[in-house]
Amino acid sequence: IFASVNVIGVPSFQYQPGVVMTQIDPNGAASQFGLQKGDVIVSVDGTALEAVPDSASKLAAKIRSSQGNPLQFEVLRGGSGEEKKVLVKDVRAKCCSPSGDSMLGVQLSANAKLQRVHPESVYQSVQLSSREFGRLLDQTVGGLLSLIKNSNGQGTQNLSGPVGVISIGADLARNDQAGLLTFIAVISMNLAVINALPLPALDGGQMAFILVEAVRGEPVSMKVQEKINRVALLFFLLLSGSLLFGDLEKLGNAASSNSLPPAK
Repeated sequence: IFASVNVIGVPSFQYQPGVVMTQIDPNGAASQFGLQKGDVIVSVDGTALEAVPDSASKLAAKIRSSQGNPLQFEVLRGGSGEEKKVLVKDVRAKCCSPSGDSMLGVQLSANAKLQRVHPESVYQSVQLSSREFGRLLDQTVGGLLSLIKNSNGQGTQNLSGPVGVISIGADLARNDQAGLLTFIAVISMNLAVINALPLPALDGGQMAFILVEAVRGEPVSMKVQEKINRVALLFFLLLSGSLLFGDLEKLGNAASSNSLPPAK
């Protein structure tokens, strides 16, 4: 994190009204209704989308709860150097998933411009590094809690194994080398938080055994510890295998999507 702060700076976002469509599923509902990657949704059913960090999650929640009913999007289209156009699109999300959610087939992000703040002194460097550490830790813990809360299948769809992590890192190395250090810091933070959880076969699990020993006044027998750790290790191996197959499936779907002609 310290190296990231000093080399590429701390990200600072200036939020603007609207939500950006960062990815479009060519076979999804959004593509069928003429929406394109890079479109900025500025209002839904006449209600403007505010310039706030959680604008994308609010819009996603509205889409999921639409029950397949039509939504009217006011869309701003056109990148830098192009004439911007305001379009009105009547869209209908695909209904419904087994959990009852409607799906539009898009990835959304808040409409924000990224600026990077570089430290001007050693003291400011330490201060910004501490602030960035707190921000990444908050995101990591928040993501873990969200995963547990949505453990019915929705939250686990975005999990990635080693292959997925390498794929994301490779994409960053090609397209956003400045963000690669931050990505490495995020991976390190995730590993540290997960390793601290009181789960068998992890350091947090060993700390749990020590706490049990402190309460009981005697250690947990090695035979019991070995059995618990074996079961936990088997579970982690099965989870890793599941994530591996999931990563390969995602890569296969991405490759087939890239080979399809663009939607008209």
